[in-house]
Amino acid sequence: MDVMPRKTTQASPVSTRLADHAALIGGFDSLEILSDLGGLSVEETQDITAIYARRSPTRKDRDEVSIDNQLTNGLEWCVQHGRTRVVLYIDQDRSASNPAKPREAFKRLMADIEEGKLKEVVCRSDERFLRSPIERELSINLLVGAEMPVCYTHDAYNDLTTSGGRMQARIKAAVNRQEVERLAERRNLSELERVKRGMAATTPAPFGLAHTKDRSTYVHVTEEAKVINEAVDYLIDIEGSTLAEVARRWNGAGITNRQGRPWRWRAVKDALLNPAMVGRRAYQRHTYLYDTKTKPVESWKAETTPGNWEPVIDPGRYETLKLMLTATRQAVGNAARHLGAGVYECGVGAEHKPLRSRVGTQKGEKIRYYGCHGDRCEKVHTHVKADVVDEYVVAQLKVYLRDPAQFDAFNAANADQTAKAVAEPAHAAAARQRGVLEARRAELAEAYAVGKISLSILVDAEERITKELADIATTDLPVSSIEREEIPWTVIEEQWDDLEISAKKKALKRVFPTIRVFPALAQSQGRGKFYTPPVEHWVHLYDHMGRLLPILDGDEDLNETRLAQITHAAKCGVEIPGAAAMLAGLQADTDTPEALAVA
Repeated sequence: MDVMPRKTTQASPVSTRLADHAALIGGFDSLEILSDLGGLSVEETQDITAIYARRSPTRKDRDEVSIDNQLTNGLEWCVQHGRTRVVLYIDQDRSASNPAKPREAFKRLMADIEEGKLKEVVCRSDERFLRSPIERELSINLLVGAEMPVCYTHDAYNDLTTSGGRMQARIKAAVNRQEVERLAERRNLSELERVKRGMAATTPAPFGLAHTKDRSTYVHVTEEAKVINEAVDYLIDIEGSTLAEVARRWNGAGITNRQGRPWRWRAVKDALLNPAMVGRRAYQRHTYLYDTKTKPVESWKAETTPGNWEPVIDPGRYETLKLMLTATRQAVGNAARHLGAGVYECGVGAEHKPLRSRVGTQKGEKIRYYGCHGDRCEKVHTHVKADVVDEYVVAQLKVYLRDPAQFDAFNAANADQTAKAVAEPAHAAAARQRGVLEARRAELAEAYAVGKISLSILVDAEERITKELADIATTDLPVSSIEREEIPWTVIEEQWDDLEISAKKKALKRVFPTIRVFPALAQSQGRGKFYTPPVEHWVHLYDHMGRLLPILDGDEDLNETRLAQITHAAKCGVEIPGAAAMLAGLQADTDTPEALAVA
């Protein structure tokens, strides 16, 4: 048992609000009933009896009076035995067998006992107090050490001062545990039979659906089904759509989730990807009773079987949405907000991890930075002002969007200047989709091999995957250059400021698939002044063939820029691919041999 010290004297609003039981408490005028021991010293609590009550998680309409009944039993016991001061510890909707959801009132009770407070503890029965043999052993050590008796109103008393009494308590805990496991086993077998028959789950119905009166199947909730399909259309058909925006729209319309709370993007994702939306029943054989057992996964990753209700979402649209939300940036629910975040790479790190956008403060003013920040690279390398990098990159992009000659020159094949292909091909999106589908196919084959899914499920899934692969096969063609006519570049250039950030990022990656940012390496000039090298020295743009911008054509200024790029990277401990060949080509043209020596 993890005994935690009291952090506050205020009673828990969930577990010990006396107002929730005012009518019951009013019938015991002879007792002084407290909500907690806040503000009382150890000496002031030696005549106080603790009453512990717990109700297991269940439908409220099935067990509305359980807590009141347990409190009545405890209070009557106190009156019969001449007690005058009582404090209540109440756990609502808490299992004594699930460590993932701790019993807060029980933890407070154990903490108070450890502090030396209280006279005794009263509970209706042993199984209300404890069900776990491990917790039993820990509680015996605490209760015996504190000489704290635990009395039961409807169960045999455990005399923990004797070895026989402690043995009896341990046996009860083992029996309680067996009862929990037997009930869980019975529920699992019953649920498995419902799965085989395609019946609805006995848990609360998913958003968009409702149980029939006999709880054997689902029916559509018309208004909820309508907003679900509107959300699917928005996410699939609208560029730059996000789950967070769906959540905002639903909340704005006054639509709440099944718990009556506002929507968040992750809850929206869970609702839309629930297999029940396409008439499929997800089933996961898991338990919280043992840590070694398989933990539940997201419903869309679980094994599914056909259900006996009509789909809310068209199955084809569902698969498209599933691929989008589990294989793209929308999986995290946020719209792209900054041009370089996830696009620019750390120039120093061995794996050139993508940079993130962060906000810092300089002289009281908030400044946005791009950096690796040590959470992606092995340590912090790059930390540069975002606006400086973005302005340079956008300016270079517009040069190639605006000037066909420049674009063609940059795109022209030149084997002497090609170090290696480091950029993503134009068919990358299709390649990623194919990879996801192939991985799903492999997972299905493995699941069938070990008996997790049936042959019919495997065949159905294989047909869907084969169709999706056929749909993207035509885009799976390698390319060696970017054709200017593929994209309306001039339109993009003219309307750049009005484009969504996601569209800007796509255009940027098509022209400059690799953008590496090095530390600026500002140097002090004394008297608080610093010199920062020109941005083109430490922001390197590459084309799809891995060539570093600018393409050298004998221009002296371009040669100087290339030399500065190589030198700056060398100061950061990085050798640019093909740097030796570049330096050899510059040897005859440059007037600064000492700079070449440094490089």
